[in-house]
Amino acid sequence: MHISRQVMAGWVMAVAKRLTPLVERIAKGIREGPRINMDETRMQVLGEPSKENTSQSYMWLAFGGEPDAPLCLYHYSPSRSAEYPRSFLSEYEGAVQTDAFGVYARIAAEYPDIVLVGCWAHARRKFHEAAQAGKKTSAAREAVARIKKLYSIETQLRAKELSSHDFITERRKQVEPELDKFRQWLENKRDQVLPSSLLGKAVKYTLDQWEPLTRYLDYAELTPDNNVAERQIRPFVVGRKNWLTSGSPRGAEASCALYSLIQTAQLNGMNAFAYLHHVFTQVANTNDTPDWEALLPTNMDAESINTGFPATVR
Repeated sequence: MHISRQVMAGWVMAVAKRLTPLVERIAKGIREGPRINMDETRMQVLGEPSKENTSQSYMWLAFGGEPDAPLCLYHYSPSRSAEYPRSFLSEYEGAVQTDAFGVYARIAAEYPDIVLVGCWAHARRKFHEAAQAGKKTSAAREAVARIKKLYSIETQLRAKELSSHDFITERRKQVEPELDKFRQWLENKRDQVLPSSLLGKAVKYTLDQWEPLTRYLDYAELTPDNNVAERQIRPFVVGRKNWLTSGSPRGAEASCALYSLIQTAQLNGMNAFAYLHHVFTQVANTNDTPDWEALLPTNMDAESINTGFPATVR
């Protein structure tokens, strides 16, 4: 039987609307967690009011929840302004780890209960680019090695499975001396290199971001970088190469809703097809308001959900 793309798209949007309470509970769970990782990426949406079809919109990602019960939320917004992250974080109290996009710094300045945490992967990337740019790159390579030392300490301590208190204490003991030496090195280099050079820009970026970059030390749940958010945004980026555009704002919202459910299910060890099959069945077989909390992937047993579904479907 041939079913048109338009009909199937309509099904997807109808399903996403029906499951709005479930997506809202994912958002609530992220805001109740000990930390939030955020990132954003472009997306092209057709039919937006007062915008050309060739203009860019954005998909925002928030990752959080408890360490053993991760949650992932995608949200469509027609712009990269602070409007969405401000509304999402307005009542949040805790750490928000991001890249150096200025919107997050402005929001953190507005809400004193938000602690903005930086990303060492972005700082390292700038020094790596400087190291690849020419022959006289020993200073850039040294900076990369110093940052690598921070990661080595992190890996070694994570392997010990310490309590949160002991982990933070031991991490500070080992990392803070390295950070002190690195900062002194950066301040010396700032006076020795051209500000317009790649190395000069890397040094300036790292010093300008120093406070956010070092705040991860206060949180056992955080690592030196925001790579967890970049990993969760990657499936959307890969998918975008296939579907290219969303046909309407409503379609973009539906995509984000289903990506949220699928990615959260997979993060909690579930076969995504099996999880959606279970949710759709539960929602379709009740005339009353379903128990949305019970339908969260974090409140389900992955083994029982996966039973009967081949792993290749994941």
